[in-house]
Amino acid sequence: IGVMVIIYTASGGTRAVSMTHKQQMLIIFLAMLGVFFMVFQRLPASVDLGDALFVAGKLGKLNAIDTVFDLNNRYNLWSGLLGGSQTGASGAAALQPAGSPRRSRQPPSVRR
Repeated sequence: IGVMVIIYTASGGTRAVSMTHKQQMLIIFLAMLGVFFMVFQRLPASVDLGDALFVAGKLGKLNAIDTVFDLNNRYNLWSGLLGGSQTGASGAAALQPAGSPRRSRQPPSVRR
């Protein structure tokens, strides 16, 4: 798969990759809208959206972010922030050219 991605990117450039990302985002957005309307439609007639949200809240299904620091809980705000920062730092470090730390310390007039 990696070879196909390299060929696709090399032949179409970043413009092709950008267009693919836009198309994927459109598909995902439309699918999310479709699921929202399907769930809303399948609610019983005696239950409105407010009632459904109330019941979901009482069952603990609306707790999207857990702010309690607990080493035994893998899914909380702190593990997400730590993992995200590590992923971002490693991605940024991987994109640095070999000599960039030396060049970045020089004044702009010397870098040219």
